[in-house]
Amino acid sequence: MKTPKAPLPAVNGGDPMYRRSSRQVRSVVTMVGRMLAIAVLILAGSLVTASPAAAANATFIWNGWTDDCLDQHYDTYNLPTTLVRAWRDPCHSAGNQTWYVEHHSGIWETVVNARSGWCLSAPNGNDSVVFAEYCNGQPKQLWTLTSLGAGLYRLQNGLSAQCLAQEGTTTKAYVAPCSSDLSRMWLMYP
Repeated sequence: MKTPKAPLPAVNGGDPMYRRSSRQVRSVVTMVGRMLAIAVLILAGSLVTASPAAAANATFIWNGWTDDCLDQHYDTYNLPTTLVRAWRDPCHSAGNQTWYVEHHSGIWETVVNARSGWCLSAPNGNDSVVFAEYCNGQPKQLWTLTSLGAGLYRLQNGLSAQCLAQEGTTTKAYVAPCSSDLSRMWLMYP
């Protein structure tokens, strides 16, 4: 004959500590679920690759004054980050320093990283640091490229109407008022 089991306590047992604890557990589960969703989106974004035609037209973008290369940073897990900087010369061929230009409409172009497929963006308007973001065609990701001859270009942002620049000899890449300063001119060669 089986021994009867003791009845299970009520779900909350009327204990306010249990209710509080239950809410905390639900909160943690919700937070973990959100973190997993973000991780999936990041991993999916890192799998984006350039089309063969675009990759064939990929180019390094060098600052006209420092010869530093426009670079999308990758983390220690080899995943793309939003950080874009002017990386010290010489350029390398790991792909995060190669970019291609896609025509958007009218005078507008998007500048796309060949490795991540993310667009160069100046999301915060005037004097904004530039980032790499998923491409969405918003003005912050649109650029006009004006040829200055000898492979030099001025890249002017659609949101701020300012030009891509490098700050001094730092790695900071940002938008600043357009001028004839070499720090606001970029060489584009395959």
